[in-house]
Amino acid sequence: MRISPDGPAECSLPPMPLVFVSCRGVERLWRVHSLWPGGTEHAATTRTNESKELDQTMTRSLILATGLAVLAAGPALAGGMAQDPAPAPVTVAPAPVPAGADWTGPSVGVQLGYGDVSTYGSNQLSGNDALLGLRANYDYDLGSVIVGGGLQYDTTDIDLGGVTTLESVTRIGARAGADLGTSWLYGAAGWAQATTSNPTVGDSNGWYAGVGYELLVSDGITLGTEVLYHQFSDFDLSGLNAEATTAAISVNFRF
Repeated sequence: MRISPDGPAECSLPPMPLVFVSCRGVERLWRVHSLWPGGTEHAATTRTNESKELDQTMTRSLILATGLAVLAAGPALAGGMAQDPAPAPVTVAPAPVPAGADWTGPSVGVQLGYGDVSTYGSNQLSGNDALLGLRANYDYDLGSVIVGGGLQYDTTDIDLGGVTTLESVTRIGARAGADLGTSWLYGAAGWAQATTSNPTVGDSNGWYAGVGYELLVSDGITLGTEVLYHQFSDFDLSGLNAEATTAAISVNFRF
């Protein structure tokens, strides 16, 4: 270093391998590597202190990060250690109850049956054979009770001892019974007429009564059965009376 009395102080140093610092006036010169004797030890000490501070900083950062990770994982660990909730009870649904049918409205059908006829009075004749017929009804569903009425016509060929043949039976009557939901049970009664093939015997008006059952098997389709008892007492042949029992099954189409 050289100080001139006539001018500002000047300072200069030999060339340095790392850093050169110039200053004006009386300035301090800092050396990192080997500026003055002992500089190397000073730099090493400085680097050692810096390494310690860096290690301490990294240690504190690692501790802080570990703490944050533990705090974040706490709820998950707590949830994992919690016991699984008890399974919900199994509820068995009751079996569906079939909906009841509405029996109000008209119906038409065909019927197939069997008839047994016998006469008493002036002539005692008997015979039996099949019947085939048509039927039409109109019913009212009143809730627990169904009422209605209709017309039936059966054709047959029942031979009565060679004297005459029963050719047909016509019925007009009423029926009423209990609504069972998809079926109903009823009683029936009304006016009846029997026609024969012999003009001497003629035809006869009478009455009928019996029971029936009808079951809904599909939308608008029912199966039915009836058992009817008949009485006829005004044939053209004086003193001739007849009774007949018929049993039939039917297929009906309801509207």
